[in-house]
Amino acid sequence: MITKGKILIIGIAAVIIAGCGPSKNKSNKKIMLLEEKMKKSDIRKDKQLANDYIVACEDYCRRFPDDSLSPRYLFKLAVVSVTIGNIQGGIEFLDQICKKYPDSPKAPDALLQKAIIYDLHLNNIKTAGALYREFIEKYPNDINVGVAKDALSVLGKDPEEVLRSFKKDSNSVK
Repeated sequence: MITKGKILIIGIAAVIIAGCGPSKNKSNKKIMLLEEKMKKSDIRKDKQLANDYIVACEDYCRRFPDDSLSPRYLFKLAVVSVTIGNIQGGIEFLDQICKKYPDSPKAPDALLQKAIIYDLHLNNIKTAGALYREFIEKYPNDINVGVAKDALSVLGKDPEEVLRSFKKDSNSVK
């Protein structure tokens, strides 16, 4: 027999469950909507859109850390952060991938992207070199190993010198 007390408890439980926040699907849909808006906008100028995206993805990763999309969202967060000038934030998101999701398909990309950020955005040749070497050692069969090797070979060189070298190499191929 259902009593008023049981109905009240069931009602309270339903309210609590419903109030626990949006589901994974709703969160994904929100992120996808924001991604569609970002495709039509320049997030370097639309800081609010970039911030809304960052908040939505961070929330997703915090609430669903074991979901396979979390490392992907962290990678996208890194790209958005660097794009809007938050270089350190981008590095922190990439670090999270490397530390929390070392077996994720995004882990090699995160390490390489981190090396590129230290190389091109921070001009920190020592750290960039160490990260490129770590990438090559950890992921010798990755499709981007050639990119890392090429970047390492020109690391710290004068851009004009690199350009002359490429021109010389291309002329010798002809």
